[in-house]
Amino acid sequence: MVRFGRILLLLAACGLSSAPGVHAQTVVASADGETPGVRLDITEAKRGADDTLTVKFIIVNKSASAFKFGHNLGDQAYGDFGNVGGIHLLDTTNKKKHLVIRDSQKNCVCSSKLKDLPAGNSINLWGKFPAPPASVKAVSIVVPGFMPLDGVAISQ
Repeated sequence: MVRFGRILLLLAACGLSSAPGVHAQTVVASADGETPGVRLDITEAKRGADDTLTVKFIIVNKSASAFKFGHNLGDQAYGDFGNVGGIHLLDTTNKKKHLVIRDSQKNCVCSSKLKDLPAGNSINLWGKFPAPPASVKAVSIVVPGFMPLDGVAISQ
């Protein structure tokens, strides 16, 4: 049993878990996917000291087939593949859309090199965004293929 626990701990540290519910993060918002049995759990939307906002989330695949990242969560304008570059934040207070930050080669500053997520598994993911003004205390998070998550509180 100790060996199984160590394996689960190692998988969780890598962001991939083969056992449902292994992650111990607090879920602050959740949305069903357009694919039945796939769910998105937001675990954090945290403002950084460098005027950025990092969103951490988990995709839980309880469907009968693999969840395919491919182009599904990327930004088509950048030809993203196997990353979560298509996520964006909506600052409804100031009516602004915040796209994921890109480096000088236009790669997203986010989870990348993602492979298909097998049925019954979950994966920890993240994306970094320009932070809305300090007066904004909550945002909507839009992830392609999932229902929008409105009113997600920003932590400091």
